[in-house]
Amino acid sequence: IKAPRIPVDKYCGEAEELYSICQNDKSQLLSAGLNWQDVEDLKSLCKALRYCQANWVITPARSQEMKQWLSTKKEALALKKEMLRHFDYAFRRNAAIKKELSDIRTKRDNKSIAFVLLQMCELAENNAHLLQKVNFDKDLTLKARTLSFKCSENLALVNTSNGKSENKLWRDRAYTLLFEKVTTIRTCGQYLFKSDKKKYQKYLSDYFRKYNKHIRKPR
Repeated sequence: IKAPRIPVDKYCGEAEELYSICQNDKSQLLSAGLNWQDVEDLKSLCKALRYCQANWVITPARSQEMKQWLSTKKEALALKKEMLRHFDYAFRRNAAIKKELSDIRTKRDNKSIAFVLLQMCELAENNAHLLQKVNFDKDLTLKARTLSFKCSENLALVNTSNGKSENKLWRDRAYTLLFEKVTTIRTCGQYLFKSDKKKYQKYLSDYFRKYNKHIRKPR
């Protein structure tokens, strides 16, 4: 059973788009041995996944932990933005630090928030002389360190409550069924249209193509 690595609404959107793409390539996909029932199942599995996702999101046991996490996350992102504003100015002539700040900006997933705040604390402490010139408030560094630990703690609580949720298990089951169908169809399409770049692209995940392009930028 797999947990989604992509927002559920986006994954369902891609699966429904894949359904439409397959209609135009039906004869070729069938000739390559694809079971057409896999295509027909996409829409009903998307409905099932959306239903299970909705049930999981409103799970009472999870709501308080999620509320705390979202509040802490919002505060952490606001602090990150504020500190980056000061850092951009204070370190504007330091190429190495500017590169590190660029790397910090790319880290946006939940698991990275706590780490990024600590990374910024280190930058502040190691370059205090440059920050002092722009009257940087040292209390922001202390706040960032405190928020980092709070983020780690709150995210862990959310993940723990998620792991015990029966609704999450059903959500993951529904996602896994859809994932298997989508993967089978995409594999067939990529095999068929290897030499047709335009069609080949249609059988790739647009979300992961953009994500991978973003994280693999040369440094």
